[in-house]
Amino acid sequence: MTILRCVTRAYPLFQREAVGTVHSCYGNVVNLLVEQRLYALHAVAVAATPISLVTDGWDSRQMEQISAGQEARFLKDGLLLGTQRLSFKGNSWEPRLSSILRLEALLRICCAAEEILPHYKERGGFGDLVLGGGAPCGSILEQVLAEKLTELQAGVKQGQEKFAAALKSLVGLGTGLTPSGDDFLVGMLFVFWSLGAPGKAWLGQMTSAFEGELGRTNTVSAAFLRCALAGEFGEKLHRLHHCVDSGHQLGFGVEAVAQTGHSSGIDTLSGIVCAARIALENSSQKEETEEACG
Repeated sequence: MTILRCVTRAYPLFQREAVGTVHSCYGNVVNLLVEQRLYALHAVAVAATPISLVTDGWDSRQMEQISAGQEARFLKDGLLLGTQRLSFKGNSWEPRLSSILRLEALLRICCAAEEILPHYKERGGFGDLVLGGGAPCGSILEQVLAEKLTELQAGVKQGQEKFAAALKSLVGLGTGLTPSGDDFLVGMLFVFWSLGAPGKAWLGQMTSAFEGELGRTNTVSAAFLRCALAGEFGEKLHRLHHCVDSGHQLGFGVEAVAQTGHSSGIDTLSGIVCAARIALENSSQKEETEEACG
């Protein structure tokens, strides 16, 4: 088996022959904990994330031989994982956003997401709520999500302290490998990083709010949040960024994000919609950018 490419941050691990452990295994993904950071080893069929080491494939026999706690030893030309050796092609991928988008472009993503989200209503999460579906009469979790979204929207207008408190309350909120609150926050960070200079103030507030708070969620989800705070996102969000920048296949890009996980993609898109609205509301060019949807 071969590691075809890795995120840029992981490349030096091979050069200095770092040693870590298998943190956990979920389906066909093996999470490695190395130097206090998490990396995900998975097949090329899965879209790369900002913590990915992408392989040419797994088989069930190989997966059965991997378990939490095993040593993961990086080599200059590969990786020793328990009793298995994987070769390394030496290719890397940079997950950090390298270009910025105008607010007008981000609003086009927002409009496309608003068209798609109603089709995923049954998946739960923030999708229906961010579109103004109102307080749900469903599960307790849905009611809590609605309450926290209301607090966040109010906090934007009530000052930094209230906004920070609302952001903190979303960390780790929900169930699953990446809880709804965390996915929502990743979507917000995507918008503010994409904006460049106009998003810096919001990024500063979010960074301050999350200081010491990531321990409230699980290790895997915290790794994605940590990456998003540094401007690092998965392939699907990079493709979405490129779609709106080039003007091609925006709907397909939004749909690809929506289909991520059970509700992860829906929650990420909901965070994008929310943050784009915040940016619009606080833009000195509000009248000009409002024309983006029509």
